[in-house]
Amino acid sequence: MPAWVLLLARDSVRAAGIEQEIRLGGFSPRRAPDVDRARVLLETAEPPAAVVVDVGGGTPGLGGLAHLAKGAPVIALTDAAGAALPPDLSAAGAAAVVAEPGRGELARKLTHLAAR
Repeated sequence: MPAWVLLLARDSVRAAGIEQEIRLGGFSPRRAPDVDRARVLLETAEPPAAVVVDVGGGTPGLGGLAHLAKGAPVIALTDAAGAALPPDLSAAGAAAVVAEPGRGELARKLTHLAAR
């Protein structure tokens, strides 16, 4: 079974495309629309390979994100290059990736992380 990636995303339509990108990167996605549901996922599983946050689709409650990540890299999906990240994501050391469906940017980033 492939390692899993936690996806924090409210918009289910956007999440479907992001989940496909995660699969292309060789990981199994598990989506949570908010931090509370993410905590439930984390209580029942090994730590994720990465945490992906869909900033462009409406930021889910990000309080405690650094704690949730459990040392996993945090990737923030934004709608535009150079977009400012929310303070919680900046504090978690998030890497920003522009979310453009079908471009494969997230899959490439996850593949790169897996190769480390």
